[in-house]
Amino acid sequence: MPEPLNPGRISVAVIIGGHAYDVPAFKRLFDSFEDIVAYPQDIGNFSRAWGVPPDAYDVLLFYNAGGDTAADLDATWGAGTSAAVEAIGQAEQGVVMLHHAIRSYMAWPKWSALLGIPHEQREGAEFTVQFGQTMRVTVTDPGHPIGRGIEPWEVVNEAWPTMAWTPSEDASVIMTTDNQVTRTGTMAWCHRLDHGRVFCLTPGHDDQAYSHPTYRTTLHRGIRWAAGRL
Repeated sequence: MPEPLNPGRISVAVIIGGHAYDVPAFKRLFDSFEDIVAYPQDIGNFSRAWGVPPDAYDVLLFYNAGGDTAADLDATWGAGTSAAVEAIGQAEQGVVMLHHAIRSYMAWPKWSALLGIPHEQREGAEFTVQFGQTMRVTVTDPGHPIGRGIEPWEVVNEAWPTMAWTPSEDASVIMTTDNQVTRTGTMAWCHRLDHGRVFCLTPGHDDQAYSHPTYRTTLHRGIRWAAGRL
């Protein structure tokens, strides 16, 4: 294993690209986590390991978006980019799948494995979106350290009306919503992928989520859990 980038703190590769977002607000989100050092980068830089190898980070956080397949990823970011994704899980490393990363690459089995969602649910699904939905989020597993002590909360997020996805049976569902517009009612869940831990969080469209105290608590705990420090 490579030497830690930040001994005593959690180093997170924040992988972006393919989708616009509120850059200053997103930076404030990560600046609020005192024990985390974020390294924003597009997936091309991540895959080419310029400076450090991908497994030097404690956690890989995907906030990118793209097409449907591994070939689509390579066509956009360069040959071999998908190989770095296929290798995830070989090392003891955390992964966080955040917001629009969850609805990306729906025809790629590896991406479905990262999400812990059966691939047959995602392949061929139609992506549609309805913005500005108020979602009441409730903890369904109060014994899990990510959800412990969190009261029901509301967040404004986009709904996905045509994607009825449910995590696999070996995943732990932590939070759900009763919003009637979205068909992806699972808001937060986690699972194991080979040697790694994966946390998935559906909300995260803009600063209405980023600045929400409970959202920050949930994401912070999810990163720490993925890193094995919660």
